[in-house]
Amino acid sequence: MSFSRRLQGLARIALAALVVLTSAHGTNAQTTSASVSGSVQDQQGGALPGVTITLTSRTQGNTLTAVTDDQGRFAFAIVRPDTYTMQVALQGFKTLEQTNLVLNANDRVSLGNLA
Repeated sequence: MSFSRRLQGLARIALAALVVLTSAHGTNAQTTSASVSGSVQDQQGGALPGVTITLTSRTQGNTLTAVTDDQGRFAFAIVRPDTYTMQVALQGFKTLEQTNLVLNANDRVSLGNLA
């Protein structure tokens, strides 16, 4: 077998290995954030739009804020792992506070219906 044929064969093997390694790396992608979602309702189960939801990091003091949509839903798509205090506030309603909300990387937390 000539040198050029060996070189071509090695190039094909190297290219195939590169393709396999690149696609394997993409399937193992990890995120380093969490997400939090839920909805806010009144005592009768009606959706509450315009409610302010605040997540405050207990270790860093960072604050994230969301406002419920017309169906009372909210979402924090990217939240750093930490322990949070959550406040749910709307003028005319009692403020709801939840402490020690622990979020880890890759968590997808649904808080359900908050009243």
